[in-house]
Amino acid sequence: MYEENQCKSSHCIPCHIRFPSCKGSPDGLNPWTGREWTPYFVVCQNERLMFQGQCPVLSNKMPTIFHPVNSICVEMEIQH
Repeated sequence: MYEENQCKSSHCIPCHIRFPSCKGSPDGLNPWTGREWTPYFVVCQNERLMFQGQCPVLSNKMPTIFHPVNSICVEMEIQH
């Protein structure tokens, strides 16, 4: 493991949340494991990470999240 990625405090963010993995994931768009129902997603090919991304904020300022079942960015529903 690289020295820079080792935890130096008791409040570390787990590696699977900081760094996405495609191990066991199908090719294409996938949710970022540990960050489901957030704007974050990954693109996988042959179980390798090709891209990590974030859903855009729409022109009407509506935030979007990555739907982990449908594998697309959708508007976040705000409950009133």
